[in-house]
Amino acid sequence: MEIERPKKADTIKLLSTYKSSVTGNLVRPDCQGYKNVSEQFILKDSQKKYDIQYWKTYFKRLDQIKEYFMSNFSEESIPICDKILNIKVGEHQVVIATLYKDMKLKPNVLTVSQQRDNYMADDDVIYMEDQTGRMQLAFNNTQFKSSISKPKTIDVKNLTSGLVVGIRGIQRVAEINVFEVEEIYCCDLPHQEHILKIPAPLTYGDDSHLENNNNFHDLSHYIKNYQDHKFILLTSGLNIDPNVDRYTLIQLKNHLFGLTNLKPLMSRVCRVVMAGNLIEKNKDLDYNLVGSYRMQEQFKQLYAEIAKKMHDVDKNINEIAGNVCLDIMPGDKDPAQAFLPQQSLNKCYFASSKSIPTLNLVSNPYKFEQENIQILGVSGQSMLDIKKYSNYSDQDIDILQSHLLWRHISPTSPDTLQCFPFHESDPFILDELPHVYFSGNSPKFETKMVYEENTKKRCRLICVPALSASNSFVIMNLANLDTFEIKL
Repeated sequence: MEIERPKKADTIKLLSTYKSSVTGNLVRPDCQGYKNVSEQFILKDSQKKYDIQYWKTYFKRLDQIKEYFMSNFSEESIPICDKILNIKVGEHQVVIATLYKDMKLKPNVLTVSQQRDNYMADDDVIYMEDQTGRMQLAFNNTQFKSSISKPKTIDVKNLTSGLVVGIRGIQRVAEINVFEVEEIYCCDLPHQEHILKIPAPLTYGDDSHLENNNNFHDLSHYIKNYQDHKFILLTSGLNIDPNVDRYTLIQLKNHLFGLTNLKPLMSRVCRVVMAGNLIEKNKDLDYNLVGSYRMQEQFKQLYAEIAKKMHDVDKNINEIAGNVCLDIMPGDKDPAQAFLPQQSLNKCYFASSKSIPTLNLVSNPYKFEQENIQILGVSGQSMLDIKKYSNYSDQDIDILQSHLLWRHISPTSPDTLQCFPFHESDPFILDELPHVYFSGNSPKFETKMVYEENTKKRCRLICVPALSASNSFVIMNLANLDTFEIKL
């Protein structure tokens, strides 16, 4: 027998009754102890300039990260060459430089390029460069050294443009302008101001994410003992579209409003973070008509479609923000500027919900503190871009870890990922290790604990799946950083 689905009008009526029927149904923990510390990503008008050359961004990045490297090396044991121009032929030495990956398949604004999921080729060439010059790198069983794992052979294909690295090797007499790389170094983990008083993870290291996600307890423990804990809910990729079934969105709201068997656990959620892509991108726009008078009509349709979707978003946000503290980050599909760091979505899109005090429209990246836990989040553009120009395919959690080691959360900017041209400082440099680092709009849920035994520094890495594709969201316990995926 065919099941009769509710009509669209009935669905809208059902959604509109959520707030009145469930407000006060859950007694949530307070949101005190929250602080938005995203100052480095919130730009002043004077910083939004497009007449500055991007080479200043690269050189400033190199100068800033180079300072972190200098404490890693001892000139008595490893001679450090301060500039590429001063490399001594035939001597082993260390050079701290920025990598540039010359890729023939990489899109070029001056030529028509074929859209690909990955632009790597066998004849890609990697160079190191600084203010004085550029030199080609040759790799042969090159070792990678970091403070959190044993030395291992590096996958050269995972190196991307924009990384600042320490390179140990030699320039042979017979090789003109080629540097043979023996070892590649990354910085130590960034300084962590507040060391959490939590026991060491049960397991940690390269394969620690394979064992119980480094959690101290399973989910059933928290369902039974929910009173003593406070959680944050992370989700992304709602991809709201009036023409698409909203089952996942309705189920998410059911959980948040305590209408499922996880009501005791969900009552301990003190904050919800939506990490980008509230709406689905319009796929009917014909970019071949750019510059044509016929494009005006397409733009009218595009803006009307965006307005319709954002009106739908506003209604749902009004219900959710009235129930729990809610932070909304922009993503690449949302009506926000494409350049990173993305500034918060305009309040005009949230006519009915903008006056709710528990609604926060925040930047991407977004850094905040809750209960003395420092959390850094991105909406996923950097992850997607790195996968286009490297050998990372479905290893999003490894990309997140590499961000910590390379001290940068968007290394491919501005080469292949748009960002504002910065000349005073690079806001994407990690000068402090967060306790939690997450990325939204991942194809699947992954998590891992990065832990340095001698310093007790730790960082919980979380790949937050897109809600519309994975039918799941993530919750994290603020007391011990235990993290779980909740399937709808």
